[in-house]
Amino acid sequence: MTAKKTFPPKFTQALRHYERIAVQHGEDSKQARDAFTQAMFKAPDWFKDEANDMAKQMGLIPAQPSGYSDDGEALYTLQDLANHMGISLDEAERHLHGLMEQRKAAGLDNNGVVVLVSDHPRFNRRQ
Repeated sequence: MTAKKTFPPKFTQALRHYERIAVQHGEDSKQARDAFTQAMFKAPDWFKDEANDMAKQMGLIPAQPSGYSDDGEALYTLQDLANHMGISLDEAERHLHGLMEQRKAAGLDNNGVVVLVSDHPRFNRRQ
């Protein structure tokens, strides 16, 4: 029997906030993107996994990771993500720093957000 997938109240509240901001400022506005990011910080892991799968299917992130950590976690280099999105590495770095600031403001650590290079000790390039 599978456990019922439920949403934590904080995630539901954050998602409703995002919806109000999106109506007020537009879905593509910085305010809406920031509100959505804040909501995703509060999302349950099962929802994040499903959103990641959907992002791959929609072509928003590469279908194949750049490599894997020693424990099998899929990893993407910032350069590979920038190439996939058709933006410069500098622009990707700005987005990354903005995301890290949002995480910090939300009281989250940035331990899992790593800018990877091919010689990083946890990074094993996909063969």
